[in-house]
Amino acid sequence: MRAAQVTRLDGPDAIEVSDVEEPTGDGVVVEVHAAEGGRELPERIDPVDLALITVAVPGADLEEVIAAQRHHLFHRVCLDAIYIDLPLDTPATALVADHLERLGLSYSGIFPNPRADGDVLRMQSLHRVRVKADDIAVASDHGRELLDYVLADLPA
Repeated sequence: MRAAQVTRLDGPDAIEVSDVEEPTGDGVVVEVHAAEGGRELPERIDPVDLALITVAVPGADLEEVIAAQRHHLFHRVCLDAIYIDLPLDTPATALVADHLERLGLSYSGIFPNPRADGDVLRMQSLHRVRVKADDIAVASDHGRELLDYVLADLPA
């Protein structure tokens, strides 16, 4: 099967499409740090109204789980932004990004995340927030290129 892989940490050009082995097994485990019912709630970062959801293993029901959490966090908790961290060392991450884009999530960047024990692909979903390039300071031309890529990936 074809998959997008991040092979180095130097911007959007580091994403390469290649042939990989099909995942095996009879089920996929999804652990999202944003579920209700006694499980851990999303990490809330103040003073900005946002949540960080760290996905341990992306699975077949990830889109459904994220859709439910997104609705809850935006419409019940009234947050402005949600970040979804997907582990880069898991091949399934390459398979779920398109599904999450259908929910209105977009590329945010690649970040270290100690809860994932490594680097993650961070996707974002904004609610009642408009981001403009002039609102963000960057320190280099490369930073400007990354910012332009992130802003271009935001839903219209």
